[in-house]
Amino acid sequence: MASAAMLDRLWQAVERGDGERVRDLCARGRLDVNGVHSPGDRDGLGCEDTLLCRAAELGHINIVKTLVSAGAKVDQPSVVGTPLSRAISRGQLATAKFLLQGLRADPNARDRCGHSPLYSAVALRWSAPYVRLLVDHGADVNGRCPSGSSPLHWAIVGKDRDTVEILIKHGADVESVGYSGFSVLHWAVRARNTAAVVMLLEAGASPNCQDMFGETPLHWSARQNKTDILLLLVESGANMQIRNKFEERPYNVALPGNMELIKVLMVKMARGQIGGSPRCLDTVARLPKLRLPRLNTSFNSKNFWVPPTSQHRYKTPTLFKTGREKSREGTSPSVFDRTLMF
Repeated sequence: MASAAMLDRLWQAVERGDGERVRDLCARGRLDVNGVHSPGDRDGLGCEDTLLCRAAELGHINIVKTLVSAGAKVDQPSVVGTPLSRAISRGQLATAKFLLQGLRADPNARDRCGHSPLYSAVALRWSAPYVRLLVDHGADVNGRCPSGSSPLHWAIVGKDRDTVEILIKHGADVESVGYSGFSVLHWAVRARNTAAVVMLLEAGASPNCQDMFGETPLHWSARQNKTDILLLLVESGANMQIRNKFEERPYNVALPGNMELIKVLMVKMARGQIGGSPRCLDTVARLPKLRLPRLNTSFNSKNFWVPPTSQHRYKTPTLFKTGREKSREGTSPSVFDRTLMF
């Protein structure tokens, strides 16, 4: 059995990139090259690691070859990744190519936290070449992470247009739903990623999908007062009359207050380009701005007024009266519940 001192020397040789020393130590035999170790709390995190993962993230291709020849498993996971995902997360493109092409690493192998290498490419927002490399070698573009999100969800948040385009081209599900019922289109709207919204709608994403609160992407674009995204959704068939679980339509959460949006919608309604009556919007434009207890600036846009705590009682004026509707009293969800994204 190898001594702890020999393992420490091997770790130090890997850290230095001393390929000759690594070969010498491995040649002596009896070294557990697949063992998971904590070499001196190297990163201040106290995480256990493997020799191959460390060599891969440092880009020491010659040492990677030596360790694999000595019996190291190419897809051996550590707590914080596989050798392939670690190489990608540190921007070691040449090492990633060698692992995939030379050593036939599994592009879908997951670490102990359940993440695949593709998440290292999209979640950490590296450039498109890493994503293209993985999907060209068979990475699952619809594989879910433990929270239920897909790679496309994370790529949209990262706002890398090329990455989103690559994933969609290789079959990523544009209707996939992640945590709290948020679809990829919800994420694109909430991230204010106009380019992604366009690509998703062109790929067939439904503009009327609802999250666990019954809110559509149109609700979120209206709440954020993103006129360009809202019009994209409306012109793609988004229904302005869908209510969320709190009986709010999209224009209820944004209007009054956004005069630019009101004017645009009035013109489109008058021309018959979208459903609704321009007269009802004119009525909304004359109403005073709704004031709820406090302005939340931590999670939402400046126009999203929300109660500070759950079960806060408030009265909301009915903006579009039908004759039988009156001001209603409702119970707001907590700020955290309404704004939780991940």
